[in-house]
Amino acid sequence: MLLILFACMSLQAQDMLTIEEMVPKWQTRTIKVSGGGEKPDVVQLLRAFNKVWPVYVNQGVINLSKDPKFTYFKDEEYDNEIIVDRKNGYVCDDAGGTDSGSMSACVWRRTNGHRLFAVVMSQPVDPEIVLVCFYDYNPTTQIMTPEKNVLSEFRPLKDHEKFHLYLLPRKGTDIEITEYTGDCEDLFHHVFKWDGMNFHFSHLTIGNLEIGKRWFSPKEMQYMGDLQYISYTDVDGDGDGELMLADGTDDDAGFLVLAWRAGNLEIAGLHDPVSDHEVTFYKGVVKTEAKSNDYTSYAVMNEGIVEQMITVYPTLGTGGRPKVTIDDANEQQGRTVMTAEQAEQLIRSLDSPVGFQPQWRRLVFNKDKQ
Repeated sequence: MLLILFACMSLQAQDMLTIEEMVPKWQTRTIKVSGGGEKPDVVQLLRAFNKVWPVYVNQGVINLSKDPKFTYFKDEEYDNEIIVDRKNGYVCDDAGGTDSGSMSACVWRRTNGHRLFAVVMSQPVDPEIVLVCFYDYNPTTQIMTPEKNVLSEFRPLKDHEKFHLYLLPRKGTDIEITEYTGDCEDLFHHVFKWDGMNFHFSHLTIGNLEIGKRWFSPKEMQYMGDLQYISYTDVDGDGDGELMLADGTDDDAGFLVLAWRAGNLEIAGLHDPVSDHEVTFYKGVVKTEAKSNDYTSYAVMNEGIVEQMITVYPTLGTGGRPKVTIDDANEQQGRTVMTAEQAEQLIRSLDSPVGFQPQWRRLVFNKDKQ
């Protein structure tokens, strides 16, 4: 019996579509939902979708939902979870981060009597790919029509990153898009609010954020207010962006310039009018003048990291000669460590400051992920 079952599954798999094959196809056809009526549940809509577009990652939910009483399955050995929640309009087949594909689907009630149906299909490796398909269901015609621009307001912070994960809600109505980065995975979460017809960008959340303070002490940051805005901008004009966190968006706001280091974040510059720290940007250099503490720092940047931190203490009897703080990471990687003379020369060579216009977005720290 098992051999027959596997043989049938193999034959069925031969007719399945891959996620890659679906990318150019899903927007090309409407879908008839036979017997959909005025209030089709998420399983009905998924079955109609699967009849036209049979994608392999949907088959677990399709098969188990044939039993109207089925709600949950958990495979502890393979960390696989399947949920069919008709009441809340949600289903998923979560492979638990393994090499297997995953899927989820959800349905929302629209204020015009229609339904919005979404199905997300993901394949984590070879290649990494996530596809989200949206359809408007018309109860009069019982037809689902593709909707192409439901999440058109999504703007990744790091626009060169291509892998994003779409989290559909089991409870509530909001959609969350996780932006994975090569430097720090699972860091940025874009939240979109549902208004009864469509989704609109609300804010970003951050979890697991630890900011190193090798160059700036907590005491220097004590006047910074709550960090409520975020931007990813090439502030030093070197072609690589820096992450910025701010407590406001006006001229009196304070902000931190953050750089990547070994997959973590550290402060490369501190701007705070209250504590009299002022930041100026040059090509490849972030300058912080700490007037109240009587020192100036120069973060020498390369590909988004601090390669050297030059600190000048003019009142410590050094004759204005810069003290060069050595970045251990440079020594470990065999890079040349800057001398005091080279640091002085770099400071003298700084030309006109670089101007920039950060695109601030509202930020909410997710305490559950810290």
